[in-house]
Amino acid sequence: MAKRWTEEERRAEVQGWRASGESMARYAARRGYTETSLRNWAAAEGTWSGAPGLVRLVVAAPARDRELVVEVGAARIRVKTTFDAELLRAVVAALSVGVST
Repeated sequence: MAKRWTEEERRAEVQGWRASGESMARYAARRGYTETSLRNWAAAEGTWSGAPGLVRLVVAAPARDRELVVEVGAARIRVKTTFDAELLRAVVAALSVGVST
């Protein structure tokens, strides 16, 4: 019979996966459950969009200081008004690979 995970345990697994830097499949297999379970747990708490290459954007405060903070998984990127758009795209794309798989 399959283990029944509490909400607290599911949240801890999602946080553990995010901190690990591993793909969902690898992390779930190593921890003894399916990638689908981990994907569902992350989606239930609103931290995984389910769409490859997309990240969830949360605006924490008005942009008075003309700076944006982008979080992809455990990475945090501070973007100033004079940022290089191509470089930002490349960085977010590279970081999104681990988030969406």
